[in-house]
Amino acid sequence: MEDQQVCKVFVHGVEASVQNRNIESVFEKFGEVVDVFNSGKGFAFVTFSSAGDAADAIEVMDGKMLFGQRVSVKQAKHRRSEGRDSDRANEMINEAWQRVLNDPPSVWGPVNSGNWWLQ
Repeated sequence: MEDQQVCKVFVHGVEASVQNRNIESVFEKFGEVVDVFNSGKGFAFVTFSSAGDAADAIEVMDGKMLFGQRVSVKQAKHRRSEGRDSDRANEMINEAWQRVLNDPPSVWGPVNSGNWWLQ
């Protein structure tokens, strides 16, 4: 099988109630389907064994009606990385939680006085 990401298509507009096997039965006419995932959130992923089959499915199915819904069919993209800023933010949050766990708020002093903002 080729690179799985190249062989995966994103299908937007799929009803949550549509079974994976029903999606597979529609897309298998373009080639061997190796995986189907209906997120239940209005989109699904279909993975083919070859990029050519995926491209054929995209070309034919984009904008077509599927189970009573007009769908958009595109090549799936990698999820965007959250990036270094987000990584640093997560690191800071984890450090703060470690401080709370190791030094509970009960020993922080005036903050627990009820009027800490006035002090």
